[in-house]
Amino acid sequence: EELELESSTADQEKTWAEKRKYPRVEKDFPISLILDKVKPISAVVKNFSLGGAYALCNDLKLFRLGDLCQFKLGPISEDQPFMVYGEAKVVRIRSSRGVGLQFSEIDQNSLNYLSKIAV
Repeated sequence: EELELESSTADQEKTWAEKRKYPRVEKDFPISLILDKVKPISAVVKNFSLGGAYALCNDLKLFRLGDLCQFKLGPISEDQPFMVYGEAKVVRIRSSRGVGLQFSEIDQNSLNYLSKIAV
């Protein structure tokens, strides 16, 4: 029984990876998420693509699937102080403190910047 459960989880992960429009890049950097124009929620991006990000957050209970939030991403590093701003939709919530975000609004300069660091 457990083996079936493990393989179905692996199949599910594979399916998610196949559905992705853009490849994921493993990088850690800060992100602030704002739900309903209230206090920012601090999180740490673990990986991202040009279409979204996966972030770890201690305040996971504040999020619901389908929530729209404003975000401020970065700086990526001290020598790359550029910040990325936009809006994202919560598309996945993991009990291990992770939240999957799909970028819904992001300006062209921010997309250009993300595409440069996504290597």
